[in-house]
Amino acid sequence: MMNIVAGYQTDLEMALNWLRLNKALSDVSETRKQNNLYIATIKSKMNRSEVKKILSDRFGHYVKVAP
Repeated sequence: MMNIVAGYQTDLEMALNWLRLNKALSDVSETRKQNNLYIATIKSKMNRSEVKKILSDRFGHYVKVAP
């Protein structure tokens, strides 16, 4: 399980869709807002570094993988 964090809800939704298209997701929790960040907890078929690489290649610093 890992958290995907973004500053905007649309950025987070696009990142989750991108992970779905790359067949990296097994399960996704509800999106929640904490302070000024949007967070979704995911279960992935890939390890953390692979997910991080997929997201950073596409979204740069707008979407992060948090512990």
